[in-house]
Amino acid sequence: MTGLLGAAFAFVKSDWRLLLLLALAAGLGLAAWRIYAAGAASEVARQNANALEAHRERVVIDEKLDRATIEDLCRRAGGGAGCLSLQSGNQPAR
Repeated sequence: MTGLLGAAFAFVKSDWRLLLLLALAAGLGLAAWRIYAAGAASEVARQNANALEAHRERVVIDEKLDRATIEDLCRRAGGGAGCLSLQSGNQPAR
């Protein structure tokens, strides 16, 4: 055991620059990984925010359509005077 410890101490004493370089490389690798992970989390957050905004827009449109009558929808679609003859059930009056 003492021989192994002595060999390890001799290796560190002779190649301390190599060990320092390996530690620096490991630290840089971890920093790069953290930056990548933060970027990925930021992208997911951006996508979630866009999805939430699109959902809110759809809700507003749905609420407007729920309040509209069949005649209102017909006029918005460009139906003109023919919209007055519509009844509920989307069938023209006879």
